[in-house]
Amino acid sequence: MIGPWGDARIEDDVQVETLLAESFTVVTGVHSPWARRRKVELADLMDEPWIYGELSLPVDLDLKLPIGIISLKQRSLSPVVQVFIDCARQMALEMAREA
Repeated sequence: MIGPWGDARIEDDVQVETLLAESFTVVTGVHSPWARRRKVELADLMDEPWIYGELSLPVDLDLKLPIGIISLKQRSLSPVVQVFIDCARQMALEMAREA
């Protein structure tokens, strides 16, 4: 499986390989008090309206979620699955270079 795994508890029979850490950004209005903040936590935005309308600016949430390959240890992967994983690794490398 390829997907987010965050702080999930990893069982002994599971292997995780992190491919990348996905960043999260929200977009806020130019006149919003959030546009002037240097750091915003996701919890800070819990009670805020989530409607897009006016001229906007991106606000980095300083939140990263690891995305990885999650598989069972001691299991053979089919050739098709191995090719898919190799492609996912290559894409993650290219994304890291672009960042």
